[in-house]
Amino acid sequence: MGEVALRGKDQSALDEIIARVNQFFVGELTEGDKLLYVNNALKGSGSSARR
Repeated sequence: MGEVALRGKDQSALDEIIARVNQFFVGELTEGDKLLYVNNALKGSGSSARR
């Protein structure tokens, strides 16, 4: 309940995005470190797109 299943092309696209993002995280990083990085990257790309 409350879950959305991704199918075919959508799942493949998401898997590719996750694989590319994971390439940035080499070494001893916590899940919190990874989340902070991704959140900051998203905020940064959003602010530059508004200019």
